[in-house]
Amino acid sequence: MSGEKRYSKKNQIFPQTAPSLYAYFVKKKQMENEIIQKLDKLETLIKSQALLQKPVLNFQEASQYLEISPSHLYKLTSKRAVPHFCPNGKKLYFKREELDQWLMRNKQLSTDEVEEKTESYLSRKGQKK
Repeated sequence: MSGEKRYSKKNQIFPQTAPSLYAYFVKKKQMENEIIQKLDKLETLIKSQALLQKPVLNFQEASQYLEISPSHLYKLTSKRAVPHFCPNGKKLYFKREELDQWLMRNKQLSTDEVEEKTESYLSRKGQKK
C-alpha cells in the first residue's frame, strides 16, 4: 500500500459512464461544427446581399457578381467585351446596372416566341401582296 495511490470513488470514472461521456462530447463537437457551417453560410449571404446594394463594383466584386473567374473577366475587359471603367489606368470598376444589361443581351427566344414571330411575319408578308 505504500507505493500505491488510493483514489476515492468521487475521482474515478466508472466504465459504465465512459461511453455516454464520449457520446456527449462527440455530439457537442458535431453541433459546434454545424453552427460554424451555418455562420459561414450567413456570412456568405450577407456579403452577396452587399454586392446587390452597391451601384459600382470593383474587379473582384464584379467577378463574384457575374459568377465567373477573375481571369475570364480580365479577358473580357481586355477584349472590351464587357462595359467597365478604368479611371487611373490600373484598377477596373463596373456599374452593376451595366453588368445586368450586358448579362441580358443575346436573348434566346422560346419556341412559342419564334412561332409567334414567324406567324406575324408571314401575315404581314401576305398583306403586302
